[in-house]
Amino acid sequence: MASHPVGGAWTTPVTAFNSDAPPKSHSRRKTDTSDAPHKPRSQLNRRADSMPAILEGLGEVPPVPPRRPSKTTPAAPPTGSQSIAAKILMDAMTDTPFMITADRFQRLCRRPSLNTNALLQELVLIAKASARSPVSKYQVGAVALGKSGAVYLGTNLEFSSRSLTETVHAEQFAIANARGRGETEIVSMALSAPPCGCCRQFLNELGTDVQILTPGSEPQLLSALLPDAFGPKDRGLVGGLLTPRGPVVPYMNSSAVMVQAVEVAQASYAPYTRARSGVGIETHDGRIYTGGYIENAAFNPSLSPFHVALVSLVANGRAYTDIKQVVLVEAGTSLILHASSTRSLLTKIAPEASFHVVDFPSLGADELNSGAKAGS
Repeated sequence: MASHPVGGAWTTPVTAFNSDAPPKSHSRRKTDTSDAPHKPRSQLNRRADSMPAILEGLGEVPPVPPRRPSKTTPAAPPTGSQSIAAKILMDAMTDTPFMITADRFQRLCRRPSLNTNALLQELVLIAKASARSPVSKYQVGAVALGKSGAVYLGTNLEFSSRSLTETVHAEQFAIANARGRGETEIVSMALSAPPCGCCRQFLNELGTDVQILTPGSEPQLLSALLPDAFGPKDRGLVGGLLTPRGPVVPYMNSSAVMVQAVEVAQASYAPYTRARSGVGIETHDGRIYTGGYIENAAFNPSLSPFHVALVSLVANGRAYTDIKQVVLVEAGTSLILHASSTRSLLTKIAPEASFHVVDFPSLGADELNSGAKAGS
């Protein structure tokens, strides 16, 4: 059993973890890539045909970062249906995939022909085109407008040969995306279709009456779509899943992915079970994507920390095959545990990646501290 140099041990290591070791060579065997996006490169990273249009809409031309081998921005809608507005919006996400910053979105809304709702509906088409739906073949797009003025995209993620309960709905993706980027309240959401019952329940955990926009319908409040709802208030909670949590206790460790997994675990939303947990995903190029557990009063619409981390991975344009290793941090004595389900899904989408579980007892306590202990 490999032990970590600064406290904590990997309880289920597939390969020994060493953040300082040079990456090993990977001779990949042929794997099922049906969950990966299949988009012609000509549809990726489209820029507006008219530079004056970009200048008018954004007030600037953001620099185009060097293209990384496996990184893409959200896929554009098919050429035949792509409007000038959609092209401008794609350009606005060049350096922030699946998100438009508040200042850029505000400048876009000043255009005479584009109001807020029209822009949100255009973004829905972009989000929808990025769906990874190998099971249903049904694409869904969701766009959340935050109180900060920033906009967050979401799309549905499905996993072939897996339980349907593993699915991440587009609305869940958008909210997890917003939470991971520090948003504290959602004002409205534009969707490609009316939300299913599961998503209405998930959105109810926000604790606010969000405006819902769907094609061909007048805007509606969530409370009209989910009357007599059961949610945080029924459990005596104030606020919701985007309400800022308490301060994160610093955790020192030589492993960057473990440090970040501990941080998101502390900030995770688990008011009903107290089973705080977090996941750090490290890719082959050394980048780290994280996710903290998101719980729901009705339990079933909850999102595991691994699914939330996958949202971050996809929102940054990465493929599942980019995953080098996954670190799960949770308290081994918690009422619920994610190790088994995380390992199972990881084996499906990135079979050559290593998986490590760290027992962090204080995550299950009301008062957090920075100590981790070795697992059995």
